[in-house]
Amino acid sequence: QERCPSIFSKIDVGRCTKDASRPAVVSVLQRYAGALPAEAVEGLWILAAEDAAAAMRLCAEKIFALPDTENVLNQARDLVATVLDAIRLENSELARILESFLQRTQSWRGHEKSQAPVHHLVVDHLLSTPRLHGLLDLMISGNAVAWGEILQPRANTSRVAAELLWKYHHHHGQVRPEWAQLQRLVESPQFYSLKDRIRYLRLSQERKTGTAAEDCAVRLSCAEQLQFPLFNELQELAVDTNREDRRMAAKKRCRELHQLQGVRELYEIAEEFGFGHLQLAIAGFSGVKMAHHVATTLWVSLLFPPGECLYFEQASASPKDLFPLLMLRPHREFFLSKQANVAAPPWTVEPTLLRNRMVAFLHELREVASDNHHLWATRCVGTLLEFSNCLWLQNQKEAPHFGREEGDASAGPPLIDHTCLWVAMEVLSQEPFNLSLPDLVTFYAEMISQLHVWHKDLEERLPAYLRAKQWVWPSEEDVHLHLSQVALVVLASWLREAERLCGSSGPEREKAERHFAQVWRRSADSLLVGLYLRLNGSKLVPAQRLLVEVIRLEKSCRLLLERVAYLPDSPLRPGVADQS
Repeated sequence: QERCPSIFSKIDVGRCTKDASRPAVVSVLQRYAGALPAEAVEGLWILAAEDAAAAMRLCAEKIFALPDTENVLNQARDLVATVLDAIRLENSELARILESFLQRTQSWRGHEKSQAPVHHLVVDHLLSTPRLHGLLDLMISGNAVAWGEILQPRANTSRVAAELLWKYHHHHGQVRPEWAQLQRLVESPQFYSLKDRIRYLRLSQERKTGTAAEDCAVRLSCAEQLQFPLFNELQELAVDTNREDRRMAAKKRCRELHQLQGVRELYEIAEEFGFGHLQLAIAGFSGVKMAHHVATTLWVSLLFPPGECLYFEQASASPKDLFPLLMLRPHREFFLSKQANVAAPPWTVEPTLLRNRMVAFLHELREVASDNHHLWATRCVGTLLEFSNCLWLQNQKEAPHFGREEGDASAGPPLIDHTCLWVAMEVLSQEPFNLSLPDLVTFYAEMISQLHVWHKDLEERLPAYLRAKQWVWPSEEDVHLHLSQVALVVLASWLREAERLCGSSGPEREKAERHFAQVWRRSADSLLVGLYLRLNGSKLVPAQRLLVEVIRLEKSCRLLLERVAYLPDSPLRPGVADQS
């Protein structure tokens, strides 16, 4: 009232007296009542701006000269804050001056029973002043302050103090306390984002060996390759979706994902929001044994996501919106971790788009799922990918200039559409499937022989998807024509390889001849006969053109077989061929 009458006139004195029993109010009023004289603080402020070292010496003298009252600690705090706030020096120079000040005041106790209360005051002020955090980083390696003793109780309420405590242990080579503090940072229920926790996990792994390092590596991989991508997907959902319930659910899950989660929790969240690509990755990372029908369901959810998926909601009946998790996600990468979360430009619709996106996904999936995991079910993956490629190409047929190459239009379409071949030649023949040409012959023989069964099964599995989007669903005959092209290319490649090996010399020749005869009896013969019978019964021009290639391949195989084994007459008799 005496020093600042204009300010005092605005105070609600009645409320002050009403709330005077509250401890917080009492503490504030007592501090202001016992504040230092204004001229003392002002003098320190001016001196600190001109000569920091002299100001720190004067501050120490004033602290020792303070009367031993209950309010002495607050008065010392005001002196320290005044000097530190006024000084404007480089951190390295200020650190040297401040360490000298801390040594001068180490013996002062004031009204406190604790050791070096001024040290606590200085650290508290530095922690609360972001401008001075760099000064703490410089001083932490020194011994002017009992850093471990001072920072330990503050680490639970101050993020800066928690990180400084870790750095203190690191600078002083205290391996065990350092690792323990990093673990506390990883598990802390407050302060830290998911990126922070991943950084601390990486530091923990670097500083530990043996079983503990292996455990850290597993947790780090899970956080980087699974949890962080899932967090990014949910952030997109929280912003882009028009449904309020989905947006709020995504925001809630984002808050949860700032804490490290286990594999089961991550899988449940991915399932909740229809992120099939992440369900596959999490299941593969877990290493848990998986039944065939479970693996099939996961691959189906990737290619034909359920209704709760954000990208399914955005998909229209346009061909470019087929397979929304592959085509409508705004990022090139599927499992974003080390790379920046940068949106990709809209995809250019072209015949190879599905192939490019799927091959990229499989490459990334192999980084998180071991090659011997049950999710790499060859029959399931190969069948679904062939059907999806047929569906993709079927819906693109009417698109202008789609898949057309410059040349003589009168020559008609080629016998084999090479956009049909990538599943066999670039996926199934590569890791982790590693099917050889004889294996591919057997695989496609079985796939085509069971076409009626699995095509009907797919139609029953995806009724909601079919009703929701008016896409052209390929008939069984459409799929057969697609697979016939693939099978003929596989057969022709197998035959060329067999002719080369059977024409060689040495022990390899006999082995190759025997193997060729075995594959012929096991699958190639039945495959050619099945193709012949079904294509011969079709009225479509592409089927009749493929039929000619079937007959040519069968004759070439018979010629080679005459050299290696006794075989009965061909079921594709010359008379039948001539009639066709």
